[in-house]
Amino acid sequence: MSTRPFPKLRPTVGDVLVGGAVLLLAVLCGLWLRGGGEDGRTLSAVVSIDGAEADRFLLVKEEERIYKSRGYTLHIRVEKSGTGFSVAVTDSDCPGKDCVHTGAISRVGQSVVCLPARLSIQLTGTQDGSVDAVIG
Repeated sequence: MSTRPFPKLRPTVGDVLVGGAVLLLAVLCGLWLRGGGEDGRTLSAVVSIDGAEADRFLLVKEEERIYKSRGYTLHIRVEKSGTGFSVAVTDSDCPGKDCVHTGAISRVGQSVVCLPARLSIQLTGTQDGSVDAVIG
């Protein structure tokens, strides 16, 4: 009956190098997936009138835009908020002013709708920190 010697359990220089390379790749992949900050953001607003796209613009600066539809005038304001930009209808001469009371939108998928003017504003694109799916 022969006994085999136990394998060496101490890490070698090669083991340390491989472990460091894996750790470095994990950090780089995490930064790449995160988008690297606000430079990775591509948030835009799509304005539709009567279901057809009337305007599309990137949310990169503070500005005010005016749209007229079906006899109504809507004032839309793009403002810099804490984490990025937001869009809000600041004034409208439509009855009820539901579009004004909706408030500011700042995340992908959110929208503001003015039914009397048949105008909608929807945010599209990608955004840092946005969640596409939750698993588990």
